[in-house]
Amino acid sequence: SMHSLREYVQHRSTRFNSVPFFSTVIFTHCNFEQQSPEWRPWQLISSRRYRARGIGRVVHEVLEKEREHYRTLDSCRWFKEQKSPSKKQIEELLMVLRPPVAISQSPEEQLSLYENDVIRYTEEQFRALDLADFNPRVLYTGPAGTGKTVLAIEAARRSAAAGRKVLWLCFNRALSDQIKKILEPLSDSVDVINFHSFLVRLNSGIKVDDTQKFWDESLPLMAVERLLDGALEGGEYDQIIMDEAQDFVSQDVWLDVLDLVVSGGLSAGKLQLFGDFRGQAIFADEPESSFVRKVKKRIPDIVIYPLSVNCRNPHEVVEQSQMLGQFGELYSLIMREREEGLQPKISFYRNRDDQADKLAFELQGLLDAGYPPNSITVLSPKARSSASKLVREKGFVALKPEKEKAADDVGYTTIQSFKGLENSVVMVTDIEDIESLESRKLLYTATTRAKVNLYLFLDRKAMPQVQTLLAGGGDG
Repeated sequence: SMHSLREYVQHRSTRFNSVPFFSTVIFTHCNFEQQSPEWRPWQLISSRRYRARGIGRVVHEVLEKEREHYRTLDSCRWFKEQKSPSKKQIEELLMVLRPPVAISQSPEEQLSLYENDVIRYTEEQFRALDLADFNPRVLYTGPAGTGKTVLAIEAARRSAAAGRKVLWLCFNRALSDQIKKILEPLSDSVDVINFHSFLVRLNSGIKVDDTQKFWDESLPLMAVERLLDGALEGGEYDQIIMDEAQDFVSQDVWLDVLDLVVSGGLSAGKLQLFGDFRGQAIFADEPESSFVRKVKKRIPDIVIYPLSVNCRNPHEVVEQSQMLGQFGELYSLIMREREEGLQPKISFYRNRDDQADKLAFELQGLLDAGYPPNSITVLSPKARSSASKLVREKGFVALKPEKEKAADDVGYTTIQSFKGLENSVVMVTDIEDIESLESRKLLYTATTRAKVNLYLFLDRKAMPQVQTLLAGGGDG
């Protein structure tokens, strides 16, 4: 090894030809005291000497003895007066033997680490599910990022293992499609479906009238009639697990449907509900206390378990979300550390064309930096968003509607359709107002989807509002 090292160094510069090389062995775990003409006594260091003197002093002593040995050799007269290696040679040797190494992770590697952190932090919340062993009806409430969906998935696994037939409900079709894939191995025990698809199934053969009144009133009322006529007779579910529960309780007739599909009804059946009744109740303009009163009216003995530890979002995203949402301090603890070099970015646009250009610039920058396209989602409160304009009018081929995207596409969709889901990088567009409660709920829901970083595109008209909030003038 010594000869190989000397050859390696001298091959890089003849200036190192006068630098002597020798070998030393440290026995860190045994006392080796044998002598031999093959080595000089100080070249072998037993564990006794190593532990008594310490690594620094031992190496220094070996170097001094070897230097003295060279001075006594007639064949090394060239060394007697030479301070070798010199300071300059030492610096050059360091560059040869241990050059500076800049280690950088690719965005894909970074995102994988962040994802593992989110999973690990959320799994620490699983103990909250132990409450269901002692209380058949539990409402888990908490703001975005507290792991409600992951807990609901784990609750389904535990219930299936206990032999129960479970109805796993949520409001958004995109979320139910994702959860269905996750829980597919348990499909014999766990029926995953979004609420309105469940109503259509109960009213099989019904002609769908795509109006708000049909979905909110007519279809649920028909489902109640079918259930009262015995549509599920003998096939009721042993348990309901409901994610995004805040979307359900505003409509009494929806609760009537649920009352008829679970054994024992809502008041005596087995239920686990998960919801954010403060920031993400975007389909009803009611205060949090009103939602909770409605739940307790239908399920008087339900136990409420608050979740307040954020497992999903980095500090910077939480701060931005809370500032713009103006809901005050929502979390008792934020598990994710601050991410160096990652900072939410706000861009103000003059008009739709300007916004589309800014969106294209930021998107292309992320893709050029190596972010996987499917790690980015563009959200908007509008169906005809700046992202769709970018596709229609400017041919930005990397963008696809969320329902149609492939692995190498960036998805775009509405905030409402993406509620309950998440992605590494979230870009929120078409924000014209941050003052009304409805706008603040939508903005809070959108921004808290981001697991790593956040990009916001706000109308210039909102700039004074943002400046006021940054100056500490908001409710939050």
